[in-house]
Amino acid sequence: MRHRSFGARLGVALGAVAAVALGAAVPVSGAEETAGYIVQMSQSPVVAYEGGIAGLPATKAAEGQKVNPKAAHVVKYADFLKRAQDRALAKVGGEKLYNYTFSFSGFAAELTENQAAQLAKQADVLAVTPNELVEVDTSSTPSFLGLDAAGGLWEQLGGPTGTKTVDGAGDGIIIGIVDSGIWPESASFSDRSAGKLVYGPIPGFNGRCVPGEQFNASLCNKKLIAGQYFNAAWGGNAGIDAERPWEFNSVRDYNGHGTHTAATAGGNYGVQTTGLASVFGPVSGMAPRARIAAYKALWSTEDGSTASGFTADLVAAIDMAVADGVDVINYSVSGTTTNFADPVEIAFLFAADAGVFVAASAGNSGPATSTVAHPGPWLTTVAAGTHNRSGEGSVTLGNGATYYGASVATAVGPAPLIDSANAGLPGADPTAVSLCFAAVDNGGVPVLDPAKVAGKIVVCDRGTTARVNKSLAVMEAGGVGMIL
Repeated sequence: MRHRSFGARLGVALGAVAAVALGAAVPVSGAEETAGYIVQMSQSPVVAYEGGIAGLPATKAAEGQKVNPKAAHVVKYADFLKRAQDRALAKVGGEKLYNYTFSFSGFAAELTENQAAQLAKQADVLAVTPNELVEVDTSSTPSFLGLDAAGGLWEQLGGPTGTKTVDGAGDGIIIGIVDSGIWPESASFSDRSAGKLVYGPIPGFNGRCVPGEQFNASLCNKKLIAGQYFNAAWGGNAGIDAERPWEFNSVRDYNGHGTHTAATAGGNYGVQTTGLASVFGPVSGMAPRARIAAYKALWSTEDGSTASGFTADLVAAIDMAVADGVDVINYSVSGTTTNFADPVEIAFLFAADAGVFVAASAGNSGPATSTVAHPGPWLTTVAAGTHNRSGEGSVTLGNGATYYGASVATAVGPAPLIDSANAGLPGADPTAVSLCFAAVDNGGVPVLDPAKVAGKIVVCDRGTTARVNKSLAVMEAGGVGMIL
C-alpha cells in the first residue's frame, strides 16, 4: 500500500507539471509541425504493479528477485499497458516511436503541439514531456580507491579474477551501460584468458545481441552478454544514415565513450593498454568479473568530440535494460538539474524500486558552482573527484635543468631542441611559425621547415590554435616532441 500511495502522490504532482508545461504550448496559429514527446501514463510499470486490476495478477517481484519478462502474467500485463498507451495515442493521432512498460509506463511519439496538449488532458495521462537531445558527460583508479589493497574490497570478494572455486569481484553482477555503444573486440570484454574460457553462463538474464552494421551477434560472449541499439527518435536507421552517416547502425561504438565507461565499470582485470595510452600501464574495471550489457542510445559526431541522443531513445534503453535483468545501470549522460519528473529520472525511480542500482554522472559543467545533474534521491549521482595521478611530464635540458608540465606522452629523446621561431619555412608568417600552425590551421599550407625540425624537439608558443594541432605541426615536419 505504501508504494501505491506514493504513486498516487506522484501522479498528482506530475499532472500539475503537465498542465503547467503544456498549457502555454497549445498553438494559436494551427501550425502542424511535429516534434517528439514522451507520455507518461497513470498505470504502474511492470516492475511496480502490485495487482488490483481484475484478471491481471501482480507483476512486481519479491524483494531480491527479478521480474521474468517471459512469464505469462508479465506478458499479459505488459500487453495491457501497450493497449492503453495505443488507445491514448489513437484519440489524438501521431506516430508512435516506442511503448515503455517495465521501468516507465508510457510511450514516445511524434506529435503536433496541439496533439500533445490534448493528450495531457486525458485522465490516464500523467505527463507529456518534450523529447530532448542530451550529450555524453582507469588505469590506477583501483589502487587509488584501495580496491586492490591487502584486505581491500577485491580481496574480500574473491580477488579481481576469481578461481575455480571462488567467485571474483563482480561475479554474477550484470552492468547495463546506456551510452554510445561498445567495441566488442577490446580485451576488456573478452571471456577468455590465454585462450581459455574463464566465464560461465548467467542464468535468468534475458538480454540479447542484436546484429547490425559491422556488428554480428556472435561478437557477444560470456563477458559481453548483450548489445542493443535505439534510434527511433532519429528516424530509425534511415535517420542515422541521413544525419550521421559515419555512424554504425548497430551497438558498435563509433565515439569511444561507451567503450570507455563499460571498461571502467566492469572491464577485465589487468588489460594491457597499447599505443599512446601504454604510458598508463594495465587497466582494470572497478568490478572486473562483472558482465557487460551494452545499450546504445547516443550517436557520435563525425570527429568523435561528443555523442548525443534523444530522451525517447534513452528511456527505451533503460526500459529494456530493466526488462533484461541488469543489476546496475551506468549512465554517463547529461540530464536535468532540477526536474525530478523528467522521464529519465522517473525511469530510474522505478528501476531503483525494482532493485537496480543506478549510477549517473553529475555532469561535465555548471550551470553554476556545485550544481549537479540527476539529483533524484533514488540514484547515485557521481561527480568528478581528486586523483593521485598527476599527468605530469618533464624535460631535462643539456645544462641539467629539469622543467615539469602536463603530459601523458611516452618519453622521447635525447634529441636536439629548437625554438619554433627559428624553424620556419622561407616566407612563412613569423607569428604562425612561432605558434606552430599546422597546415590545417593555415589553409593547408605548412609553416615549419622539415629540414630544420626533423629529429628535434620544438618549443612552440601558446595561443590561437589547439595545442594538439601544434604537436601535429611538429610531427608533420618530422619533429619528435613539442614543448608548449
